[in-house]
Amino acid sequence: MGLIYDSIVIGLGAHGSSALYHLSKTGKKVLGIENFSIGHDKGSSHGESRMIRFSYSNGEHYVPMLLRSKEIWKEIENESKESLLFQKGALYVGSEHHPTLIDAKKSADKHDLEYDILSPTEVKKLYPQFVIDKNSIGFLDKTAGYLLSEACIRSFINLADRNGAEIVFNTPVVSIKPMNNKVIVRTNNQRYEAEKVILTVGAYINELFPDFSNHLDLWRLVAGWFKPDNLSFYSPENFPSFVLIEKEHYSYGFPSIEIPGVKIGFSVSKAQNLNSTKEMNREIEDDDIALLRYWLEKYLPGANGDIVRIGTCFAMSTPDRNFIIGPHPEHPNIILGHACSGHGFKMSSVIGEILADLSQDRKIKFDLSPHDPRRFF
Repeated sequence: MGLIYDSIVIGLGAHGSSALYHLSKTGKKVLGIENFSIGHDKGSSHGESRMIRFSYSNGEHYVPMLLRSKEIWKEIENESKESLLFQKGALYVGSEHHPTLIDAKKSADKHDLEYDILSPTEVKKLYPQFVIDKNSIGFLDKTAGYLLSEACIRSFINLADRNGAEIVFNTPVVSIKPMNNKVIVRTNNQRYEAEKVILTVGAYINELFPDFSNHLDLWRLVAGWFKPDNLSFYSPENFPSFVLIEKEHYSYGFPSIEIPGVKIGFSVSKAQNLNSTKEMNREIEDDDIALLRYWLEKYLPGANGDIVRIGTCFAMSTPDRNFIIGPHPEHPNIILGHACSGHGFKMSSVIGEILADLSQDRKIKFDLSPHDPRRFF
């Protein structure tokens, strides 16, 4: 017999660390297992910053989760004494007829969120760093901003540890086996068992549950920080987070926060599709740099300077771009939190709460039907 817990969380990225934190407040015996070290660069949550926005173009069912996520981020800031959420605004640039901008406006109107529609001249007056053509508009979401992604995860981990959760790092899980009313988890040197297991291993899900591989797309993304001509001109006080939209393609970016450069990345529409995590090429290719510089040269020429830092990350998406949240259809003692399709980090605070509640058989406050794992079985 191995070590026995009420709940085990496997994978301590954004969603797993959040779930561990929420479980740690229940007084139950909980364990978190992470394959790598805290703040590693082998997953989907590193790279300093992630956008948070509330005028949502990905579906109205997300808005209640987004609003709750903000409440929890504020609670985490208060408990950890760390500044994590910065609502400095976000600027979308694209055609006024683009579905993303249409849906964002509808969402903002429905939920009484503050925004401005800006002409190219108005964008230039407010943010002279941008160059946009006469056929584009600016949608300034005044409630949006960014989260410090690695700091968020550290805060979840530190608070969970303070609350009594046990945590092990650099420990790969080699098998997960449901057995009667418990789940057996094995690493290379230990056997654990628990009533419930929360599985939040991100891109590595197919290595533990290959059945999902036919339903999920795995992507290689690249983001870089570029030295602008005037660093202070691109500080959070003077420059917003942004989304640049061209038909089915877009890029996203952030002001210079802690890393001294403007961050920019591209969407999955331009990303490399992978069959497994083992295919990830972490070397930066000339084509990667050229794609990032395309957006900078066209929209932010003053930020198209030397590369300060550049790197890769994984993204995993479902065909409908909704998440996977709920009990495994064949193994109900395993709770899945996966495939957040490139837009889940901002909601990791509430997704962790939902996963913890599911593992405790508590009533869920949100409509999880769009995220039901059974749609793939």
